[in-house]
Amino acid sequence: MSRALKPLYNEEVRKKAIASTYPVINDLLEVCKSMLPLFRENLSGLPGSDTVIHDAERAISRAESELNRGWKRHPLHKAGFYGRIGNHYDFEIHVDKVQERVRSYRCLGRDRVGRLVIVQIRKGEEPLLFEAGDSIFFRGQVQDHRLLHGEPGTYIEATTDILNI
Repeated sequence: MSRALKPLYNEEVRKKAIASTYPVINDLLEVCKSMLPLFRENLSGLPGSDTVIHDAERAISRAESELNRGWKRHPLHKAGFYGRIGNHYDFEIHVDKVQERVRSYRCLGRDRVGRLVIVQIRKGEEPLLFEAGDSIFFRGQVQDHRLLHGEPGTYIEATTDILNI
């Protein structure tokens, strides 16, 4: 029974999922956190600087907790895989890695919720119009549910053209 209560994702996987689910917000938050020491150095001694720095720290902590809360709202510990095998769905994926194969491309990424998704895209006449770091939208068929490096992954075959968002 204790095995059922053990969380599926460790802290590192959770942080990666949050970063890939909300990439722009996460980047902005990291930049704000890195700029905070500079503000402390430059604004020290000025009237009202303590309240500005304190407000910035509170805003950063609220943003971090809101990101965590938004990520926890989704039942990832219950449903690490997406959809039923054989069904077609619309996917919006943030691409982490693109590999070129002989007859297809293989894209590793995460959906909006942070679940790992492996997409197979058959090669056509035109080259891919996206690269790692982009978000794509397409319709695809769920092929399989398997673990990839200890993390649940949904294998998808793209059935329509890929739109770069």
